[in-house]
Amino acid sequence: MEEVLSLLFKESSSKHATIKHSSKEALDLLENKGLLEVTPAHVLREKCLEPLQLALESKNKKLASEAVRGIQAIFSDDRFQSNIECEDEERWMPTQIVNTVMCTPSLPEEIQMEIMKLLLNMTFSTSWCMNAKVITKITQVYIDTYMTSTHNVRGTVKAALTQLLTSFADKLQSADTKGDVGECDVLADFNARGNTQQEGLTSDTITLLKFFTTKLEEALSSQTKISVPLLLEGVLTIITNSPLDINSNELFQETLWKSLCPTLISLLGSPKSEKTVCSQKAAHKEEIGRGSGCSLSAPTVQSNTAKTIYSIATSLVELMGTVGSMRPVLESLFHRMLLYSPPQHRLDALKAVKELLRTPSNLYNLAAPVGEKEGSERGPKNPNADISLLKLIVDSLEESCHCNESPVCITSVECVEQMLATLEQICKGEGITPGLHRNMTRFYRTVSESGLSRPGSVSSSGQEMHEEIEPNSQDTDVSHQSSEGVNNKSPQLPDSTAKGDYSHNQHRIREEIKKQYSRLGSKMEEQESQNAREFVRSLEELISQLEQMMDITEVDEALQKFAADFCTALYNKQSQNESESHMAILNADGVYVASVSALHLCLQLSTSGHYSRKDNPCVTEREFVDSVLGSGLLLFLSPAWLTEVYHQVTKKNLLQAVSKVNSLSPLVDLLKDIDGLGSHEKGSQFLSSCCPANTGEGEESDVFEKDKFVTSGKMFARRVLSKCWDGILDVLSVLLNGKSSCGISSSLGLLLGTEGAKEESLRAQEAICTSLNGLQKAARLCCTL
Repeated sequence: MEEVLSLLFKESSSKHATIKHSSKEALDLLENKGLLEVTPAHVLREKCLEPLQLALESKNKKLASEAVRGIQAIFSDDRFQSNIECEDEERWMPTQIVNTVMCTPSLPEEIQMEIMKLLLNMTFSTSWCMNAKVITKITQVYIDTYMTSTHNVRGTVKAALTQLLTSFADKLQSADTKGDVGECDVLADFNARGNTQQEGLTSDTITLLKFFTTKLEEALSSQTKISVPLLLEGVLTIITNSPLDINSNELFQETLWKSLCPTLISLLGSPKSEKTVCSQKAAHKEEIGRGSGCSLSAPTVQSNTAKTIYSIATSLVELMGTVGSMRPVLESLFHRMLLYSPPQHRLDALKAVKELLRTPSNLYNLAAPVGEKEGSERGPKNPNADISLLKLIVDSLEESCHCNESPVCITSVECVEQMLATLEQICKGEGITPGLHRNMTRFYRTVSESGLSRPGSVSSSGQEMHEEIEPNSQDTDVSHQSSEGVNNKSPQLPDSTAKGDYSHNQHRIREEIKKQYSRLGSKMEEQESQNAREFVRSLEELISQLEQMMDITEVDEALQKFAADFCTALYNKQSQNESESHMAILNADGVYVASVSALHLCLQLSTSGHYSRKDNPCVTEREFVDSVLGSGLLLFLSPAWLTEVYHQVTKKNLLQAVSKVNSLSPLVDLLKDIDGLGSHEKGSQFLSSCCPANTGEGEESDVFEKDKFVTSGKMFARRVLSKCWDGILDVLSVLLNGKSSCGISSSLGLLLGTEGAKEESLRAQEAICTSLNGLQKAARLCCTL
């Protein structure tokens, strides 16, 4: 710091006398050791930041560069650090530095880029005192810089903002996972309201969302909308990284339905400001309450901006779909996306919807009945409230499949085919939780008893208002109630209690492994993968021995011996072959944990039916690797090694012989004792030694539970098909009966190869095949139901 201040003092001309004077004062303070010892850190920072701020504001590139170097020096100089900051947030290090660099928008590009990196580095190095107020200050610098900078700098600003918000959201995710266990929170003073860490972070998240929403509203009312893409990216980052249980927070819900969703709707087009608005054709006369206006022109926002809005909309479905009071708001947003815009301009929106229809959980968020609020009247006011959002999507697909643009038509067909494929999974009970099963059973029974299950009209929101929502309008007065959400998270290996000093060493080792990987490249990865395949083969050979053992203790000791022997054999092999450029580093603890984790993953996949259906594993690669490396032990295992183990286990069932011979073997009991395979049934979390011995009741209960979920899945699929059947058939048959006007003619002739294999013809043939596959799926579902 002294070097920077000395340079500022020397380089400052008479024109910059204030810089020279403040630099001299800061230098005098730093050189006076007696005074320095009694000066608080915030006062010292304030004294040294003053000449740096003046240097940045001087518009002298050389002085500004030195000022950035001085700010960077503050982070690494202990004299400017403080274990406990003062109560006044304006004197916290992040706030002081942000105030210093507020002039960033007027600086040269090179300096702007350095400050963006500097601010991002600050958010990680001082994360303990980062709250909503500090982050909004940093974000304001990003926004101002984005609006005045070139394309290159804007990309850097957007990336920095995304990392900043993701880092903050990860803190909330971590607090949500750990939960509040009554421990003393030493950082509670830095939370927004001084409550528990989770409550403070949730409050900060809502504050940040309100900040971005307010900025979007201001941008809408201004003539220039330069900042809109950056603000939308910030909103998307917050929504996608928020934990699921935040959907029950009333303030969060209010921010969404009262501010964010109306703003997004206005960005996609407002009937009040557009002259090319007409009434929709009476294609869906039965849709009471659904807006009838439609635009004749493309959305006013740029394509990339519209894509971001569509991503926000789909993320909102994933986060808020289980909240009944949010369904009408989501319908309004999707109406503006999928029905208000002309069909030829819906391609990007349809692609977003296609991803939404890919998984059972998202389909439940769109169309599954939600739980009733305690104390409310039994039965829904609108018997079609559950299906109206999905019906709106299908109606849009039905319109779009008759579009002149072939990509729009083909994407509509792919969406319907994808939805039917997901319904087939649902008919097998996939993705259904006990809470969702109860909601389905109660709702569908009520609808059936009321005689309202006929495939007639589907009102978008019944007696509730469902016209387009506009900002600052009384039309946004949607009734708002909280609702219980479904939070079903995949099971993971429990954390070990023996963390302590291991965590620091483990972090250092993992960082060293990453550095080695970046240095040695693919050759090292191939050797690691080969070693991992050898490990899986050795483990598979061990299974037959483990199966013959009589109790869990014997199995555990055998696994420990296997880990030690494998490491010894590996060391001897590598010692004999000194020509190898890379030697795999493993320890017995790592091999033991990897062995148990691999067998546990194998049991999970076998139980979920992965090996028979060859579908996506119930545990992702990242979840598996994180569960092993996050066990809290000192493990010498590389991510590439664990990744190869994961791939080998997902391809082959190592426990196939065990499950066929004896499903109650000690080995299976050992693996079940880890987490009960995620079951929430009574007694499922007990150790096997505490459970009734070999009664067979567990198997019968699992079969009964699975049958219940299959029944609920079939009820759900029947509900969807009965309400959307006509639209589904229209979309799937449009390319087969010659009704399409998208330029794909003589469809059966194309399929038989009567035309040349041009690119358009090939796409047409693939689309026809997709239609036929969809019709097959629809026929199978009809037979199943």
